[in-house]
Amino acid sequence: MIRLIKASLIRYIKSPFLIIALSSSLVFGVIHGILEWKMIHFDFEYYFNECVWLGSPMSDLWFKCSIWVVIVLISSEIGKEFSDGTIRNKLYIGHTRMAIYLSEIVSGSVMVFFHYLMFMIPTVIGGGCFFFTMSTIACLSLLGELLLFFLVWGIFSAVLTMVIADRAVGVAVVFSIMLFLAVINVNLRSYYYNTEPAEITETTVEFTEDGKPYSVERTVKNPWYIEGLPKALVNIEHEADPFSRVHNACIYAYIHYPEKAESVDFDMQMQIDRQMQYDSIVLILSGMILTATGAVVFRKKDLK
Repeated sequence: MIRLIKASLIRYIKSPFLIIALSSSLVFGVIHGILEWKMIHFDFEYYFNECVWLGSPMSDLWFKCSIWVVIVLISSEIGKEFSDGTIRNKLYIGHTRMAIYLSEIVSGSVMVFFHYLMFMIPTVIGGGCFFFTMSTIACLSLLGELLLFFLVWGIFSAVLTMVIADRAVGVAVVFSIMLFLAVINVNLRSYYYNTEPAEITETTVEFTEDGKPYSVERTVKNPWYIEGLPKALVNIEHEADPFSRVHNACIYAYIHYPEKAESVDFDMQMQIDRQMQYDSIVLILSGMILTATGAVVFRKKDLK
């Protein structure tokens, strides 16, 4: 299988799209880093006002842009193996389906790692006030979770294209599913995080005839309240969608000045760190399930 992995990596290196893809990830990372720096120095005054909490300046939008480039690259290159008959030739000379399948997963993951570096290096530099002031363990854990996020999408793209066994269809399907999950995750997020009842009390300011303000309390319908089956489906989507994990990573916060923190702050920090650990475990399991499921389907697929 080592020879197969080497051959796949050489194919990626020779691909003219690789430079474009890596450059795109680097550009997205630079833009993201600049926006982080701007947010820290112009919007987040508490970075310099000794606030107890230090929040992440990252935005999951730019992670989505970089992932889009990664999945298109992997799906296109693997799909090319089917369109030019390379997969059938590998089978003809004696390579097993599992060896071919796993070699594509491994080589695709290697490419994902380099895309991750291209995107994350300027991201970390731009958000240096955030990344370089947290503890080393917390920083490495956060960066590790983000790497897992990239790897899951790389595995997803490789697995789905291997199962579809068609370049054009593979790229279209992989990109469409990625776009659908990104959009639906954003639109359902408020329903998932809502903890308010069906009706909430809303306070508004109104004015008398002579212009004096006064407050008015009204009971209004909570637009984010759902229950029963819709709520269950929203919960399932949140747990299954990898974009939920990168969103949690991008809102990560830690106690910057522990000497000013209270017990409730430390309890909240423990919950945040546990969530990061949980998200990492979910991403690992997602990658394993995708790989195993794809292997079963690919072994039974008719490649004629």
